[in-house]
Amino acid sequence: MEISPGEGAGLHSLNGIIYNSNLIAKNKAPKRYEDLVDPGLTSTWAGSWPYLTLIAWLGELSLIWGEEKVKDFARKLVALSGGLASAMAKKSESLAAKFPIMANIGSAVEAMWNWQAKGAPLVAVPGSTPILTDYFQLGLPINSAHPNLGKLFVAFIASKEAQAVLQKYESRSSHLVEGTMMAKYLQENRIKVLDAKQQNDFYLQGEATGLKLKEELAKIMRSSKESVWMI
Repeated sequence: MEISPGEGAGLHSLNGIIYNSNLIAKNKAPKRYEDLVDPGLTSTWAGSWPYLTLIAWLGELSLIWGEEKVKDFARKLVALSGGLASAMAKKSESLAAKFPIMANIGSAVEAMWNWQAKGAPLVAVPGSTPILTDYFQLGLPINSAHPNLGKLFVAFIASKEAQAVLQKYESRSSHLVEGTMMAKYLQENRIKVLDAKQQNDFYLQGEATGLKLKEELAKIMRSSKESVWMI
């Protein structure tokens, strides 16, 4: 969760790799996105994993790697995959349980906590430094019937009490609220979060470089396997 004073609070999820530890040994598992296309490791998952039609995470990765490295990575990723997985399938946690590894999934860390609590052997890997994130804002409609009550609710979401509720039912919490699961996870693993403004500026580029890159990535991701897995 990202909490912006004066602008409400936004749910923050960490993106990353997620893999089945029963199918991939820890010493063979990727520790970063580059490992997904490392010839020394790929024999474990080549041809048996899905990649998602969504390319937003690859676009954001260009903020860290630069555009050419991202496009080269995307080509290698597609060549190793076993087919497309639809955006609908991404919403189903069963997708992650059916395959040895997923190159990227939103809320990877939260999904790991949720699955491990149920006894499932799924492990999340941040993938990049700084880590890619998703931001979902909480705000008030201009014509809200009870704006003051709404502001109080937004403030409540940033409290330890509300964070405890989110943790209990969604395995989600804010790294900006002291003592939360997410705050402890980032601190203990020394993980840096990609700057929210930097990501937001990327999406505001519109017709400029950002959109052009996304179009190129979309062509690359559609250039290989035709099979689509629906869960």
